[in-house]
Amino acid sequence: MPNKTLTACLDANIIISAFAFGGIPSEVMIRLLNGDFRHATSTHLLEEARRNLVGKLKLDENEVRLFINDIEHLSSVLKPSGKLKAIS
Repeated sequence: MPNKTLTACLDANIIISAFAFGGIPSEVMIRLLNGDFRHATSTHLLEEARRNLVGKLKLDENEVRLFINDIEHLSSVLKPSGKLKAIS
């Protein structure tokens, strides 16, 4: 029987909201931490979340680092090797 575990990619704004404001994004993050679904992300997305939590929201850098590290350890972290060329 195939594994039907959901895989999701949480946008940087969901990660930021979960850490800084709580609510539904926090509930989603708790489900990730509980292993209710698999998470795929990228180094760029995690860096965007870290940069905005520390830079724009002025949150404690060490707490943010620990939070991002937890996400990183529970996720498949992709490292893009090139640039996407889009047609507009």
